[in-house]
This record gives sequence, C-alpha cells and structure tokens, in this order.
Amino acid sequence: MRIKLSHQPNLTAEKAAEIISKHYGYQVVQYSKEIIAVEKNTFIAATLQVNQKEDYTEIITHANVSSKGLNLLMLFLCLFTGVGLLVSIILFPFQLGFALKVADFIKSSPDFNP
Repeated sequence: MRIKLSHQPNLTAEKAAEIISKHYGYQVVQYSKEIIAVEKNTFIAATLQVNQKEDYTEIITHANVSSKGLNLLMLFLCLFTGVGLLVSIILFPFQLGFALKVADFIKSSPDFNP
C-alpha cells in the first residue's frame, strides 16, 4: 500500500518503524538496506519503505514474513512441495490484515501527520 504524507524530509523507514513499534510493542527487524520490517511474529510482518519525493513523503507497506531467510524457505517449499503454498495461502489474510493495521495507523497517527 502506498501512503502519501505531507513532506517530512527527516522521516526514514527506521524512524517510522520505531514509531509503530513504540505504539504497539512490535519488534523492528532490518529487512534490507532500505526496507524495515515491523514484526508481529515470525510469520506475520509488515515491511516499510520510505520514499522522499520533491513535495511529499511516501511510505510503502507490504504484507510479508519477518525475514528473507524465511521468505526463501517458503519459496523453496512452494517449488518442491505443496506445503509452502498451503502455508502461504493460510497466512496471507493474517499478513494482509496486519499490513492494513499498520497502514491505518500511519494514516491516522499525529506522529506521521503533523
């Protein structure tokens, strides 16, 4: 989901994840150089990426698992057995619900909307 905010040049993915973590008590995990994951549990996380545009700030959230390693394991299980696909299908509504919860918090929180 793409969330468009007023221009906040000091907002980074790390700062956004810390605000969410402080509010809900979730763990913050470095997913990649530019992407931070807010982890509800091992299988449910929302990744955050902050893009600074010329006149606004954009936060992109995705439903995901909490680590790249687990993501690769699920892909491997999908390719070589049906188990990974079944687990992915079962988990996706929970992952999406969590990502929507994070996106709604970003849209409504005064920390993101000064």
